[in-house]
Amino acid sequence: MSPLSHATIYDNRFIPLFAPQQFFIEELPSSYELQFVAITASEAFARDEKTVGIPEIFGIFDLNTLATSLLQITGKSPLRSDLLGRELPFFVNGRIQGEGFFMRYYQSVSDYFAIGAELLFLKTNSRQTFRLDMEKVRNLRPGDINEIYRSRHLAFEEIGLIENDAPQHGVGDLDLYVRGGKTWDYTLKCRKIWAGLSVGGFVPTGVTTKLKNAATIPYGGNGFGGVYVKGDALFEVKEDIKVGFLLEISKRIPRTMLARMPMVASEPYIFGPIVGKARINPGATLGFSPYFVIEHLRAGLGVGIHYTLTSHWKDMWCDKRKDQTIPVDLTQVIKTSAWGSDYFTIDVFYDFGKQNTERVIDPIAFFRWDVPSMLFESHNVAKTTKVSLGVEIAY
Repeated sequence: MSPLSHATIYDNRFIPLFAPQQFFIEELPSSYELQFVAITASEAFARDEKTVGIPEIFGIFDLNTLATSLLQITGKSPLRSDLLGRELPFFVNGRIQGEGFFMRYYQSVSDYFAIGAELLFLKTNSRQTFRLDMEKVRNLRPGDINEIYRSRHLAFEEIGLIENDAPQHGVGDLDLYVRGGKTWDYTLKCRKIWAGLSVGGFVPTGVTTKLKNAATIPYGGNGFGGVYVKGDALFEVKEDIKVGFLLEISKRIPRTMLARMPMVASEPYIFGPIVGKARINPGATLGFSPYFVIEHLRAGLGVGIHYTLTSHWKDMWCDKRKDQTIPVDLTQVIKTSAWGSDYFTIDVFYDFGKQNTERVIDPIAFFRWDVPSMLFESHNVAKTTKVSLGVEIAY
């Protein structure tokens, strides 16, 4: 069996956690891969095909809405009485930058079965900036703007949001899987066909978000374990020309956890004034990735073009607080939990053992560039670009 196994398409709207296929060296059916990765994002795709600030995928922040909620909860408002009751929307921009390492281990155990594992090590710095929407706020006196910004700080301190910068580091979710597959020679007008089915799971080892910092991002499923099934197929239509695809569906396991929740439907839940237990049942995630690879363009040089579509369905939230005297509205939370992304990946690689008649351990070096697009599905997702530089060793 050729070591054909695609990386899992993770359900993460901030980091494009996927990679193109492994390379295909039949004499050496097992492999280890290590790559350096770097990510950056400063915008997000909205549902209406416009770009917005990354925090705005959860909704538009309005200080008056938060102040009104705090007035109901505590009997006090951070806003002056003459400002309370009027719209005070903010533009909330965000930025994510990070770098780290991704490791993949693939071990063949027989002609038809293999096991594998994948893990990400990452360090990121995320931040948020707030700017009052002056086009919607008119007739303000000279000192009002400063008073509004001061009131926002007071409101955030009241609900426990004490930071807007988020340096984070750690690992992502551990991905473990078993794959069964088979190879056919000279079938369906192809020189060779590889196909297989994998069953795997996510161990929730990844960095999670923090309630006191709305700028934090998860490195995996935000503390939710999960399972997935994926099928893959590769067709060598001519020598050194291959086409293939991956189809995967994954599901995270429901759990009850502490979470922020809004009192008003329009509030972004990451700035919600209520902190309490919520039962969250994550939606399923569908991933589809066709690709085209040309090998041996010159010596061991090759290129690949990959498209990856990811569609995450709505999460279901249920208020599990013991004291529900103060109501919450989870309509917007559920609506904005659905997201989708489109990515194109450019893959340039060099096989140091391509010219050898007998391979021992000849590495394959590669460069990959993941570029976000709005071809079909992108909405409610960060516009994150990722570059990878790594090496794969087969044995």
